[in-house]
Amino acid sequence: MSGRLHDEGYVAGASAAIMKTVTEIEAIIKGKTLSPAGPKRRKLRSELRSVIVRASKRWYKRGFKRGHMESFRSYKQTGRVPIKLLISVNREFIPDASTSVVIKSSLSKAFRTKVSRLTGARTR
Repeated sequence: MSGRLHDEGYVAGASAAIMKTVTEIEAIIKGKTLSPAGPKRRKLRSELRSVIVRASKRWYKRGFKRGHMESFRSYKQTGRVPIKLLISVNREFIPDASTSVVIKSSLSKAFRTKVSRLTGARTR
């Protein structure tokens, strides 16, 4: 087999492996049952699940912080919003895999001062 034909075969195989992995990522997110696999693919699937959960947690926490900031801004003039929030919740980022997430949010003094200036309210 010539070098070029060998390279094309390798590229086709690599492309197929990537597509299989993408298909499995989509299946994991949708909670579908995956077909049986060998030890390397099982290890890859386990790592994919872990990465998906870590990424989901990170974005979940970012959304929580944004919600805290918006709540503080919206209610600054009408009532109190805690400057610090802390809660532990269980969430299912991928089906049938509940995980605990500790969510913390603290509004910085700079942010509180900025909102206070905009609203004319006092910050503590």
